[in-house]
Amino acid sequence: MATLEEIEMAMRRANWTEGARLSRELLMGRPTDAKIHAYEGLCFFRLGQFDQAEPCFMRATALDPKFVDAGIKRCQCLDRMRRYDEALALAREWIVHRPGDPALNAIVDVHHYRANPRRTEGWEISAQSMGRAHFASDL
Repeated sequence: MATLEEIEMAMRRANWTEGARLSRELLMGRPTDAKIHAYEGLCFFRLGQFDQAEPCFMRATALDPKFVDAGIKRCQCLDRMRRYDEALALAREWIVHRPGDPALNAIVDVHHYRANPRRTEGWEISAQSMGRAHFASDL
């Protein structure tokens, strides 16, 4: 059975594959340990496997709702998977707990326009300035 120390040692050596394997092994005996779920997620994150990392961070924060670091990493996973609306919504939830976090602030700053239902793309602005009636008649 793997130990927490073995996982941390693998992570210090940047052996992310081994860290993920050891995390899964340890989770067999400790399925409710949020830290181990987060370690597994971090290993997948460092491997660039964001689709595998995201559910790990989701489990970690479900087990420990105050686990801000895991919440931030989940936001980053969603952002990297181009699930921008989800990343933004989640970042807004976590930013309350850590308002100065640069990763959360970056996600909110970059994607905040997506939450505006009245936003328009550049071509729409040009079309509006030409008059809506003209384009409506062409449809």
